[in-house]
Amino acid sequence: MDSHKKSEYVVKLKVGETMDDSANLRELMAAFIAMEMDIPVIEPAAVEISTEFVNTVDDITVKQRLQDSIGLNFGSTYIPDYPTISLASLPEKLIHFAQEIFAFDVLIQNLDRTKRKPNMLTNGEEIVALDHEKAFGFSFASFIPVPFNIWEMNNDQKKWIYSHILYPYIKGKKFDFNEFTKKMLKLNDPFWSKAYQLIPDTWKTQQYDTIKDRLISFINNRNQFIKELKISMS
Repeated sequence: MDSHKKSEYVVKLKVGETMDDSANLRELMAAFIAMEMDIPVIEPAAVEISTEFVNTVDDITVKQRLQDSIGLNFGSTYIPDYPTISLASLPEKLIHFAQEIFAFDVLIQNLDRTKRKPNMLTNGEEIVALDHEKAFGFSFASFIPVPFNIWEMNNDQKKWIYSHILYPYIKGKKFDFNEFTKKMLKLNDPFWSKAYQLIPDTWKTQQYDTIKDRLISFINNRNQFIKELKISMS
């Protein structure tokens, strides 16, 4: 996060209706978790909008949005030649990526991968996930009703899983659940410690502990989690 390397970045200005310090945290933590689990995801960055930069902008509307977003904003490294995925059909070589993203979204309770917002990019060889400000649905009382454990949810409470844009493409496909379990186990104490160190101080909201505690709970109950994941993907 402190590389200071020059690159092109896509920035989600905090003046946006869905962005605040907690949303920045969720974006960052989802990216960290995906990276640790070897699931292709955009490379996150904390992008500082300065007064000096704002003063270089001529467009009045853009300038005002930037002015209202002075400080740290969540961003990601721009990757060229990766358009938004089109799911008219899904080539067989992309099925594994789709399965892992689906399982990942169930783990982090991400409700925001839909037909309206696929939130995935592809170059035809892999699928890259992005846009996770609405992930960790258990931190939103209005998004997912209690219980938060999928193995305790009834069918009606699992509608968000079956509404996932990738569900029709991964349903009934063979998947290595043992390998996914191993990836979950990589979210260990050193991971959480390192992640916390990399989070900008202003983004360290109380949701960090909620995210950490809930994910650790899922991992500690991984047999039940994987059993329900198998049901969801069958």
